[in-house]
Amino acid sequence: AGPTGLYFNYGDSKKTLYYSPVLFWMAHEFEEPGYAWFERLTIRRDLARMRLHDLMNDDTLDRFLALLAAWYSNAGQNLSHDDFALDVAISSGETAVGAMHSSWDDNAVYLGFKGGIPHTNHAHMDIGSFVLDAEGERWAYDLSGDSYDLSGYFDFDNKRWDYYRLNNYSHNTLTLNYEKQAIHGFADITDFYSSQNYAYASVDMSATYPLTSKTTRAFEMKDRERIVITDNIEQINEFTPIRWQMVTDATIELNESEALLRKNGKVMKVKINQPDDVVFSVISTDPGDEKQKSNEGTEMLAIEYYAKDLATNTISVEFIPNDSTLTQFTGSSSLTAQKSVEVFPNPFTSILHVKIPETFVGSSTCSIYDVTGRMVYSSKINDSEFIWNGKNSSGIEVNPGVYMLHIKNQHINITNTIIKRR
Repeated sequence: AGPTGLYFNYGDSKKTLYYSPVLFWMAHEFEEPGYAWFERLTIRRDLARMRLHDLMNDDTLDRFLALLAAWYSNAGQNLSHDDFALDVAISSGETAVGAMHSSWDDNAVYLGFKGGIPHTNHAHMDIGSFVLDAEGERWAYDLSGDSYDLSGYFDFDNKRWDYYRLNNYSHNTLTLNYEKQAIHGFADITDFYSSQNYAYASVDMSATYPLTSKTTRAFEMKDRERIVITDNIEQINEFTPIRWQMVTDATIELNESEALLRKNGKVMKVKINQPDDVVFSVISTDPGDEKQKSNEGTEMLAIEYYAKDLATNTISVEFIPNDSTLTQFTGSSSLTAQKSVEVFPNPFTSILHVKIPETFVGSSTCSIYDVTGRMVYSSKINDSEFIWNGKNSSGIEVNPGVYMLHIKNQHINITNTIIKRR
């Protein structure tokens, strides 16, 4: 649970912090008085709501409420927050979760993170996901589960993963090649370290992303005041689409490789440390289906680019609470000045036209790659308009689908997504 009074609500769990009588039972069963101490704090915080009439109309005041009386415990009355570690990591069986705190204050920086496996009861494709609290607000947001009445909601081998809130497209993690996470791969917390001014944990997500030879995500709390999340993606095909993503209900202000999140008069700065030539974008969280929950009031802060290196692609993003300063980008970088070219029609059926800036003519190459990173066509640019007839270098028409158009010379790399239809 974070200092905002919200759970790290991974999987189908709810985000509101409310009573959980099983903690009294666990305090006795495992001789852990801290569980009972925390549960009593939660009850006191929740008492006003629990005293309302028609308790059964509140789905968090349900059939387990009577167990508060059956299992109630006074254990740990002399405990305080200072008796507990600021950081924890637990990896066992099908579960791998952890948390870091800057302090036990209500305005503390808090990070909840997870590994684990999607193919287990109530789990989501949220491997590598995280939530982030600071300044009394939740900035990185988990949308939680959807309605259990959706068709196939508990079909863990098929239909469940079509729902937006349950797959990785909606979670604060990576999406590679537009693919869903592997449902049977366990992601372990392989490293964990905690000291007075620093905390670190690493999750091995390799089994979750079989497209790569190895994928890891590291979480750092530096100086007990800022968070750095670093992904290392090894041995992925060049030009494979990569997306780093985070859901928030804050207002987003973009500034190329920086973003300011604003909420209730508070601010959080987010900046891209690596790669140095990508920028933030904002993506809708609308699931595109009226039967699913709408996710209204949230947006996704994202980094979208194509793999640049066959060996290792590194993404490092830093979160700095209460920082509203922005870098004054000069635009002097050729990559900043020219990120794309005009492509039409897109999607196309037979002929694709690409408008080429004069500075590219005679010095650049245009190549087409499929979504696996395999080059299907390449040609020198000798004119201000490049035309592709949808055929590979052998003159055979390629299949409909998503392709990457890549223009390169010694100074500039530009990549556009193109779609070929029947």
